[in-house]
Order: sequence, then structure tokens, then C-alpha cells
Amino acid sequence: MENPSKPRLILQQRLWKAGIALALFVGTLVIGNVVLLSQSSARVVGLDFIAFYTAGAFVNDDRIHELYDLPAVATYQTQLAAGEGTDLEGGFGPWWNPPFYALVFAPLAKLSFASALHTWLAINIGCVVASVVLLCRMFPRGAGWRAWGLVPLFTFISMPFLLTVTHGQNSGTSLLLLTLVVTAWRSNRPLLAGLVCGLLFYKPQLALIVAGVLVFSTGPLALAGVSMTLIALACVTIATMPGAISDYIQRLPENLNAMMVGHTYMWERHVTLRSFWRLLLQGREPGEASLLTHTLTVLTCATTAVALGVCGIRFRVRDVYRNSSVHRDRLIAASIVAMPLLMPFYFDYDLLLLVVPVSLLAIELTSRSTEAYRASEALASDGALTITRTHWTLTERRAMRVIIALYAWLMIANHVTPHTHLNITVPLLAVFAWLFVRRAIRSVDDESAGIQTIQPAPSMAIA
Repeated sequence: MENPSKPRLILQQRLWKAGIALALFVGTLVIGNVVLLSQSSARVVGLDFIAFYTAGAFVNDDRIHELYDLPAVATYQTQLAAGEGTDLEGGFGPWWNPPFYALVFAPLAKLSFASALHTWLAINIGCVVASVVLLCRMFPRGAGWRAWGLVPLFTFISMPFLLTVTHGQNSGTSLLLLTLVVTAWRSNRPLLAGLVCGLLFYKPQLALIVAGVLVFSTGPLALAGVSMTLIALACVTIATMPGAISDYIQRLPENLNAMMVGHTYMWERHVTLRSFWRLLLQGREPGEASLLTHTLTVLTCATTAVALGVCGIRFRVRDVYRNSSVHRDRLIAASIVAMPLLMPFYFDYDLLLLVVPVSLLAIELTSRSTEAYRASEALASDGALTITRTHWTLTERRAMRVIIALYAWLMIANHVTPHTHLNITVPLLAVFAWLFVRRAIRSVDDESAGIQTIQPAPSMAIA
């Protein structure tokens, strides 16, 4: 009898070989950079953390109304960097987040910058570890470590993870919150999913699409959960940081315009449709978006939004009544993959969140293979000659190729894109999103889809 798990094992073997080779390569680069940095007097790791540290210091010093004051932030950070032996060369890190998030960094800002940075890195790495554990636990029983072990392997050697660590960013905590939302969502606990999703609004660009799809697909309990968290955060902000919400609403748009229009901006580090057209057509130079840039952005964003909306509508009118866990997972994955494209502000290190949809795809394929194997064993025990095996759809094969291409491209993107003004990350992500949306729209009718039963020819019969 043909072993239905054989194709899966071949793929796993190839992925393990590639992952181990890449891990050795990345490890060599990390060790080399650590040696070089140890010989340098300037601090060049974790500089993004300076924005978080500044916000915490302003809270501690009762300078809440200066959180969104760009000159005050620039002055403080220049002095702080000089004390750390680093020259920001006229740059600085503005505070883009809602004011309540600054409270998180108040305790860290009481430490020295180096100690606070190391603590923050440890917190984020711990969050990534916790996220990976939760994702691995979603795999079906009997999957084996060769299946779920690929999740931690490729997560910790991915470029978004490396950028998160080297920049001192918060994508680790974002990944944990998103994973908790998905865990509750998949467990049919919409209220809990909504409560946790509300916390993701510390970065609104990471929460809006997920929250919208969650509420639309699961109903009022999820909406209640999101609302309760947002109301609680607003009350905490009003009580501890009076006037900060008004500053955020009034000054954040001005600050975004000043940084992204009034200065040369790193559009190549964003992974949005807006940034793709802006960089391709106008480069990095200051200035408002042209009419052509704006038109193409609106058209491509609208197309993506409509496609994602169709996914949600089909789920509501068809599968919600049938409790299709496969379609639910596909809808979740599609919303997460499409999210960066639709947002006006989304950095490359936050692509760490793609670990979730990729894991959901791997979980479905592994479940399908496991089910096929069990079906084959059941038929064999009954003395049947039927062969049951799994097959991948054309969309799934294409999705796997795009995943590999995107993963490889991100390794070199920041070295190539500034010179070409063509951010290939965005087209790859767009194709990736379209494939996931296509899978969600053309969702399976039952859990056995993707399993093929073949009757051997009469000549194969055993006398």
C-alpha cells in the first residue's frame, strides 16, 4: 500500500535541511556582527527602542503633553544617544502609539537605557517563544515534532524576527497577542478573543482588520470584548494622563505628515500598497503623493478589501451554520495576510505576524495527511485494497512557493530596495494574500476535502 504520508515527509525533510543550513548561515552572521559591535564604541543595536524609552521617561517626568511634541522628543533623544556614545545624525524616533502604551515603558525608563533595552529584548523573545508554543499545540495529535518543529525553526531565523531583536521593536508582544486572539477564536470563545484583540490597538494598524473580521464572523460577543478593552484603556488614559487623548487625535496626523511628507522617508521599510506605489513612482524624496500614486493606492487597496470582504460574507452566509473549522482558519489566515497591504503604516518587522497564517496552513495540511493516513490504516485493517492519499491543490502549491520566495527575499530586501525603488516584498505579499483569500472563498465543504481515494486496477489484486 502506498504510504500517504510520504510526500509530506519528503517536503519536511527538504524544509529541515534548508532550515538548518539557513540557521547555520544566520548564526555565522550574528556571531560576526557581535564581534564587530564589541569592537565599536557606538551603540547601533536596538535604536528603535529609544522611542519607547523616551515615552516612558516623559511619563515619569510628568511631560505627558510632550509625547507628540517632535522638537521635545528630538532634543531628549539626541542627549540620550550622546550619553550612550551614539550619534543619531539628526534623526530621532517619534512616538506613534496611543498614549496608554507609554505607561508600559514607565518602569523600564527608570533603568539605564542599556538595562531597559536588555529587559525589553528578553520580554519580546519570551513572547515569541510563548507564541510558538501555542501555535505548535494547535497541530493535530500524532503530527510529530518533524511537523510542528518547523514553526520554531523558521520563526527564529526569519528576517522579521531578526529585525525585531536588532531594532529593539515590539513585534514579539504583538505576535503573542495575535496568537492569543487566534487561539480563543479557534476555541469558539469570541468574548475572550475580543478582549485580547482590544489590547492589539496599542498598534491600531495591527488590530483594525483582525478586529473587524473577528466581529463580523463571530458576532456581538466579540464586539463586546473589543469595546470593553478599549473603554478600559480609555478610562486608564484619562485618569492617569489627562489631555493625552486629545494630543494624540490632534497631533498624530500632523506628525505623520511632517515625517512622511516633509522629510526624506524610508518608504522601502513599509510593506503597504501605499508605500509600494509611493516609492516606485516618486522615490524617497519629500513631497505629497502624486495623483497617480494616490489613484493606484486606492484602486489596489479597494480590490484587496473587497476580496477580503467576500471571504467574510461567504463565511457568514454558508459556513457559520455548519461550524466549518477549516473555513474559519482560512478566513483568519486571509485577514492577517491581507492586513499589511490595507494599512497606511506597517513596517517590515511586523511581518513576524505572518507566522500565524503560515502555521494555520501547515496545520490544515498536516491534519489532512494525518486523516488520510488513519483512513488508509482503517481500510487496511478491513482487508480493503483501497489506497487513500492526500493531495495539495494548485493554490496550496503556489502558496508554498510564494512563502519560500517571500522568506528568501526578506533576507536581502533592505539592501536592494533602496537602490531600485522597487519593493518586491509588496507584490509577493499581494500574491500571498490573494492565494489565501482564494482558499477562503473556495473553502472546502467538509473536513475530508483534499483526500483522494483510489481503487487499484484488477491486475493488482492479490490471489
